Amino acid sequence: MLLETAAVLDRYDAAVEREGSAADDELKLNVLRKALQVLSDPEGNERAEELLKVFTEVPT
Repeated sequence: MLLETAAVLDRYDAAVEREGSAADDELKLNVLRKALQVLSDPEGNERAEELLKVFTEVPT
């Protein structure tokens, strides 16, 4: 799962470099980064609940 996440971020960075600007769905990328922060918080004890809150921010 973490390998897949890294691959998604690498593809995003490559696309931005190729296109010369951020993608239209940069909000989704920001949500992913926020989710990674939740997961990496050593003080976190309700990570699943916090992730659900973070992912409600993703536009459909």
